[in-house]
Amino acid sequence: MIKLRNLHPSLRGLIEGSAVGVSLSPNANLIYVDSGHAATGDGKPGSEPGNPLATIDAAFTASDTAVSASNGDIVVVMPGHTEDIDNATDLAPDVVGVTILGLGRGSDRPTLTFTDAASNIPISAANIVMSNFLITISGTTNVTAGITVTAADVAIKGIEARDSANNQWVDLIVLGAGSDRAHVDGLRHINVVDTASQTAISIVGGVVDGVVLENLDIDGGFTTAALENITNIATNLTIRNSRLRQRHATTDAVIDVVATTTGWIDGVRIRVATDDFAGFSGVLVDTDAMQIYDTLVVNADGQQGSPPVSVFSSANLFAVDTSLWNVVTKVGALDTTTDALFTVTGKVLVMSFTGIVTNAVNAGSNDIIIRVTTTNIELGGTTIIDGDIIGTKYRVTGQPGDTLLTGVMVPFTLDGVTVEHFMSGGGTPDAGDAIEWTVCYVPLEAAANVVSA
Repeated sequence: MIKLRNLHPSLRGLIEGSAVGVSLSPNANLIYVDSGHAATGDGKPGSEPGNPLATIDAAFTASDTAVSASNGDIVVVMPGHTEDIDNATDLAPDVVGVTILGLGRGSDRPTLTFTDAASNIPISAANIVMSNFLITISGTTNVTAGITVTAADVAIKGIEARDSANNQWVDLIVLGAGSDRAHVDGLRHINVVDTASQTAISIVGGVVDGVVLENLDIDGGFTTAALENITNIATNLTIRNSRLRQRHATTDAVIDVVATTTGWIDGVRIRVATDDFAGFSGVLVDTDAMQIYDTLVVNADGQQGSPPVSVFSSANLFAVDTSLWNVVTKVGALDTTTDALFTVTGKVLVMSFTGIVTNAVNAGSNDIIIRVTTTNIELGGTTIIDGDIIGTKYRVTGQPGDTLLTGVMVPFTLDGVTVEHFMSGGGTPDAGDAIEWTVCYVPLEAAANVVSA
C-alpha cells in the first residue's frame, strides 16, 4: 500500500475535491480499484493506480493489501470502474473507519450493478464512508434492499440510484438496528413509477438515534412513502434541505414515521400526485412529535401550503387555539335535504370552518354543499361523501370552486346570514348519518356572533 505522503499531487486534488470531502491523513493507506485497467486483478497489490485491484471487496479481504481499522484508509475506486453485485457478499464493507471513494462524474463514476433480488451491500462496521457511486439494476428483478447499514456513524454520500419499470429497489437504503447517527447526504433517486418500490430510505429495527437525511432528490411512485421509519421510534431524526416527490396515484404519504418519533423536518419541498385534500393531510404521517419548519407541499393541482405541524399531523389536523377564537359546533343530520347549521348575527371573520363525520355515511349518490340560506351562495362546493367513514374530515374555504376536500383554508367574512348544508346528489342517507361542523370566528363588530341554528 502507498502512504499518502507519496500521493501524486494531481490525484490528491481529485480526492480532496470529491463529494465526500476527504481529509487526507499522513498515516492512512490508499488502495486502488479499477476494473478497466489492463493490469488489474485481485491478486495485485493495489498500491498505485497502475497496479489496481479488480473489485472493491478485495480491498477488505486480500491478505496483503487489506485496509486497516481506524487508520483513515481510503479505497480509491477509479473513474469507469464497473462491478456486479450478485449477492450480499460481493461487497461487504466490514472494517471500521474506511472510506470507499468513487472518482469521476456522471456516467464516468464507478458503477455498481445489482443483478439479483438478494443483491445487497451490507455495511456492518462503524465510521465507514461510501461516496460518489452510480448504482443500477440489470435484468428483470426487484432488489429487496440495496444498501443496508447496521453500524453507527456511517455516511452514504453522493449516491445516484437508477432503475426502470421492470427492475426496482423495494427499499433502496435500509438503516437498521445499530445505525445511530447514520448520515445520508446527496442521494439522488429518480424512481420509475411501478408497484414494486416501497421506499427510498427505510429506518427499521431497534430505536435509532441521530440519523441525518439531507440534500435528497427523491422522485418516485412509492407504495409506502419516500422516507419511512417503522417498528421502533427514531429519536432526533433530522430531514432537511430536500426535494421529495410522490408519484403514486393512491398513496399520499411522503414521510411516514412511528408515532412519537422525535426530530426535525426543515427546508423540505414536497410534491404529491393527488389533487384532493389528502394531498396535504396525508403527506406527513405520525409526525406530531417532530418539529417542522419551512416545509412546502404542492398537490397535483398546483395548490400549495406550508402550515404548521398541527395542520400536517393526522391527529391534530384541525387543531385550533380556542383561547383566541370563539368556537361553536353543530351536528348536521344528513338524512334531510337541507339542515340549517349556523346563524350569524352581524359581521364576523371566520378563521376556521371544519367538519368531521360522526356517523358513517351510506353509499348512494350522496353529495353535499355548504351554502348561505336563501341566496344559495356556496361556501363549499359540491363534495361526494358516499361511504365516508367516521373521522373523515372536511373544511370550508368560503370559495365556491373549492370542494370540502380541496383548497387552502383562509379567513373569510360572513354578515347576518344563515349557513346550511344542502344534499345535492339525490341520495338517501340513513337516519343518524351525521357530520359535526365547527366554526371558529372573531366578531368584527359589537354584538356579532355565531350560534348553532
